[in-house]
Amino acid sequence: MSTKHIRFLFDASFKSTEYVVETSSWDVEAAAGIAHRLTLERGVQPYAFWFESREPGHGPEPKISGTYYLGGKLQTLDELRAENDPSAVIMIHHLEARGIERVVTTNCPCLASFPFRDGDHILEWEPAIEMSIGLR
Repeated sequence: MSTKHIRFLFDASFKSTEYVVETSSWDVEAAAGIAHRLTLERGVQPYAFWFESREPGHGPEPKISGTYYLGGKLQTLDELRAENDPSAVIMIHHLEARGIERVVTTNCPCLASFPFRDGDHILEWEPAIEMSIGLR
């Protein structure tokens, strides 16, 4: 029998943290609900999650889904270049050097950009903190 987990990614001061939750299936809607709950419990929202499964007897490496970003804006490398933003020059250079053509920029809890790979998704996202205190 396989074990299934959801790995939630949080951005903390100068480091990334993760929180793993056991699950019975790769259910995106249920994972988004857990992300809302974690936001309310921890006071900070994850920026993304992915699913992992480990099958007994199939080696130590888990099967991993694409990354599910909680909100964000998808941009191509060409769009970033066209913005002509001096603060993005280093990021553009790193993307070009690694052959990454797309990024997602999130703002939870702060503005950050991540490579967007095949199999990744951007979910419609209503921040849980703002929902709970009636800001939206």
